[in-house]
Amino acid sequence: ITGPANNATFTAGATVTLIGNATDPEDGALTGAALAWSSSRDGALGTGSPQALTTLSVGVHLITLLATDSGGASDSDQRTITILAANTAPAVTITAPPPGSSYLAGTAVTFTGSGSDPQDGALPGSSLTWSSNLNGSLGSGLSITVSSLAVGTHTITLTGVDSGGLSGSASRTVTINAAPVNLPPNAILSAPNSGDTGVTLSFSGSSS
Repeated sequence: ITGPANNATFTAGATVTLIGNATDPEDGALTGAALAWSSSRDGALGTGSPQALTTLSVGVHLITLLATDSGGASDSDQRTITILAANTAPAVTITAPPPGSSYLAGTAVTFTGSGSDPQDGALPGSSLTWSSNLNGSLGSGLSITVSSLAVGTHTITLTGVDSGGLSGSASRTVTINAAPVNLPPNAILSAPNSGDTGVTLSFSGSSS
């Protein structure tokens, strides 16, 4: 077997080209049906060389090339190759705050989430980014705290990207309400301008 290299790795669906040759003292170069390929996982793969295959199953394959001469004598060679599952997008989850939460403007809001990828496992914080449809990019990480969200209803999106470049996302809506304006009170004192000594004077703040 001259190809592929021993312990080569391929992604499911990729073309794997099996190349090999055999010679016999009496028959010379063996071709066609004299060369039979097989896999420890998928069984017979066909005759002749080369063989271009795109349907090898996911897992470790021991590939065998069996050469048989016209007299029935045979010899074989083997190579190990690995077929990896095709890359799939990660799953992303927002765990806080609860859906539909509302806050006053200026309140510090903490967002937490996570991402998991079938090939990479748990995604690190550097692979998770947060954004708002009103404020734009908010930062990255498993958890971020933001106190500058604009007044309005925000669609908060968490996007996770795996090592193969595929992404997944989750969204949650939060509402930021305008904080009430705190105005100073208006104190109004109602009282007579003058009075006699010993006479009771009445003062009132009821108009405040």
